Amino acid sequence: MAREANDYLSAEVKKNPKRFGALAALSMHDPEEAARELERAVEELGMFGGLVNDFQSTGEDGSGKVYYDTPKYDPFWETVQELDVPIYFHPRYRIPQDLTPESKYGTRKHLCGAGVSFHLDLSWHIYAVLSSGMLDKYPGVRIVVGHLGEG
Repeated sequence: MAREANDYLSAEVKKNPKRFGALAALSMHDPEEAARELERAVEELGMFGGLVNDFQSTGEDGSGKVYYDTPKYDPFWETVQELDVPIYFHPRYRIPQDLTPESKYGTRKHLCGAGVSFHLDLSWHIYAVLSSGMLDKYPGVRIVVGHLGEG
């Protein structure tokens, strides 16, 4: 789906490239595949970088979460550094496990989303990236943090 979206967006940008640019949509289920799609989007489609969800859903029911601060994502970050492009971390809405009475939101579902959870959850992920040593391995990586002042 990301590949199709990037092809479509690239075609739209080409209609007026002096006015528009694009970041590639990337699925982070497979870090090596995400790296290949980013490389294609930058080198072949002329995109300026990539955009990822704050976390990747996993599991049959989508109730698991994966963050990008683990060694599993090293191939992706290596490619990002080689391409010298930014990666935009976009916050996302909560998954069902976050909305149970036992979750940190409990019965306060009105706190989920842009008003509160975007900055709390995305900030947690950024703290994880900053403290994981990933940026020590890949010091050229640039991350844009979405909905927290855009840069």
